[in-house]
Amino acid sequence: MRDKYEKLSPVTIILHWSVGIGIMGLVGMGIYMAENQLYELYPIHKSLGLLLVVIALTRLIWRLINKFPTPAGQYTKIEHVLAKGVHCLLLICTLVIPLSGITMSIASGYGVSFFQIELISANLSTTNPTEIVATNPILSSTAAAVHSIASYFLMTLLALYILGALKHHMFDKDNTLKRMLGISSNSVNRS
Repeated sequence: MRDKYEKLSPVTIILHWSVGIGIMGLVGMGIYMAENQLYELYPIHKSLGLLLVVIALTRLIWRLINKFPTPAGQYTKIEHVLAKGVHCLLLICTLVIPLSGITMSIASGYGVSFFQIELISANLSTTNPTEIVATNPILSSTAAAVHSIASYFLMTLLALYILGALKHHMFDKDNTLKRMLGISSNSVNRS
């Protein structure tokens, strides 16, 4: 079940694509919600964010146990350092973004629900039970800033990551992308 030079494990591939597609979708959804003030989508966004943080934590633990795979192509020293750096920053962002979102929700007084299952109650006003009261406005605004900045930073990292994968596939003609798609280098014509 471990990653091999020729082929990555199904666990690695599933976790990679689940986190990648999930985080891109959630960042896109977050930007769309904020730009259009679609508050009714926030519960779905938060629930999917909670699910994603569990998957991202699983991916991080898997990566720590399984280590980074041996590069499938020839890297210069600077490329190797950049690739490791981008990978590490992506892993960090996939945790910072949902955790800052959860912190923002709690500190804003909204609590945390997972698909309508209340995990942390909203902080309701004692005088008006329909009014939500922030528990920590400074923490809320700080978490909101971290959530937003980390999301845009992640999109920049993803662009670099995708460009790197395409460079390896189209110019270097190595098996970096094929391996992440689950295609064994043994089944690839090496001519």
